[in-house]
Parts: sequence; structure tokens; C-alpha cells
Amino acid sequence: MASRPDQAELNAMARRVIDANHYMTLATQDADGRPRLSPLYYTCARYSDFYWVSSPTAHHSRNLGSRPDVEIVIFDSSAPVGQGEAVYAAIMTFVILKVLGLVMSLRAVTRIEGVGMDVSQHGEEAYASGEGSILVPPEAALVPEPLPAFTPQVASR
Repeated sequence: MASRPDQAELNAMARRVIDANHYMTLATQDADGRPRLSPLYYTCARYSDFYWVSSPTAHHSRNLGSRPDVEIVIFDSSAPVGQGEAVYAAIMTFVILKVLGLVMSLRAVTRIEGVGMDVSQHGEEAYASGEGSILVPPEAALVPEPLPAFTPQVASR
């Protein structure tokens, strides 16, 4: 029987899984107590802080407004049976977001939000086809809108 991995091995595995994947499953709870699972594109800092951008009207965002406790799982879905590795985390999201909201904006600018964070920040699309999908090259999302033309005027008296 294989021995149980020590903390250093578990930490290394967690870093490996987090570095190799871009999507996590976010678990929130509906008002009636049912779980709500949402696959989200994420980024992390220090292997302990996980960030994603969602519309405030998204089902999971509304759940977080009422019930801020969440759990996440990050895993490689292409791993062969029996060789899967995963990272599980329970987070008190509401507190984290409130603290961040004191020092920074929690929303992207309207143009980037409209195009989608997956396209504008990572050059990838969360949805390759179907309703709501758009095909925009990442460069187009980052180009600022042109300024209105300026025509010099000579003042006359």
C-alpha cells in the first residue's frame, strides 16, 4: 500500500494542478439550498487567492450576494482514470471581495466587460460556439476607441 503524501508533496501537486489549468468549478448555493456549479476561467496569486470575473447578474454572482461561502475545485479533466489530481478550496468570498472593493474597482471597464475577460485578457474564448459567443481577436479588444477628430478653429471677432 502506498504511503500517504506529506504536506510538501501535496503543496507541489496543488501548484502543478493550478499552473496547468485555466478553469475551476465554483460551487455556490441557491436560496432553496441546492448547489450551483459554475465552470469559470480563473487566475490566481500566491496559490491562495483565486480571481475570476463574472457579471453581477450571473446566477452564481447573485448566490454570492446572499450566501458568500463558496467552494472550488480545479482539476485536469484530460488525466487518465486513476491518475487525476485536484485542488479543493473553501473560501469566504464575500469578505475577500469587500476588502478588495475598498482599494480597487471590482469591475472591468465597460468595453472589456462587453467583449469578455477571456478574450481581452487571455486571447481565449470560454464559448467557441452557440448563443452569446463572439469571435474577437484579443488585439481588437485592447485597442482603445478612437478619439473624435479635432479640427482647429480660428476665433474671429
